[in-house]
Amino acid sequence: MKKTFFNLFTIILLLGLTSLGSSEMRISLNNVNVDLPKIEVDIHLADGKGVAGYILLLAYDPAVLKYVDTTQGDYLPADGIFLRPALSADDTYELQLSIGETTTTGQSVVLGVGEEARTLSLSNYFFERPSDDFFNEPPGLKFQALSVLSQAPLASDGTLTSSDGHGTLASVSFDVLNPDAPMVIYLVSGGPFGADDKVLYATLVNNVATFRKLASDVNADGVVNILDLTGAAAAFGTSVTDANHSSDVNADGEINILDLVHIANDFGEEILSFDTQSIGPFHEPF
Repeated sequence: MKKTFFNLFTIILLLGLTSLGSSEMRISLNNVNVDLPKIEVDIHLADGKGVAGYILLLAYDPAVLKYVDTTQGDYLPADGIFLRPALSADDTYELQLSIGETTTTGQSVVLGVGEEARTLSLSNYFFERPSDDFFNEPPGLKFQALSVLSQAPLASDGTLTSSDGHGTLASVSFDVLNPDAPMVIYLVSGGPFGADDKVLYATLVNNVATFRKLASDVNADGVVNILDLTGAAAAFGTSVTDANHSSDVNADGEINILDLVHIANDFGEEILSFDTQSIGPFHEPF
């Protein structure tokens, strides 16, 4: 493992590398799989060229989503280095380092050998409570953040192998803690690098995924159907209480025909609406 790789890693990790400059390479969130209480989203690279590794930084609201794990995608060879936080069996987080078929876990792991060996800590990859100035946070949202590192295996000449084209860099999974609140996942930065350890600039597009439970799913069974209509109809004209508040679909303080119309308009829809948008980074580079 070359020292320059570790230098690159340190710089990107500390700065939260953002898409500096322009490039045809694009990194985005897509292929969202929602199966409450779980959400999985892919981080996709399009038009990649000479990519031998990447460091990703994601943020989310820990009051709404609970990070579980990240799995490596198909863009890089599976026998390289893959480093990420993961939720362990005792419901605490640990750092997981996979090199080929070997995985080591702990609050810290050792990467490299001899003089190039580095001890890497979970706290460098999983931010339980970022400082207030780490992100320019929207009002009312407080983020946790995690970093993921992947590197292709070495070629016969000692350099990293590289890949071109389109593919999934990684898939990130979450448990949904509060389906009634907006569920927001931000890809804050994406830093691919080449076989020479140099940064390859990529543009972030569709890097904010927002999920929201459809209010029309009155009985919270995952689908808007006749049961939601009959449930709201049963509460028709009554005062809104803790017991029947879900029937007040449009949240206007009354259970009336407008709520039934709202349910009818969403009839057959998925439990969650999903959208992505492209926004600038929360953390500006130094």
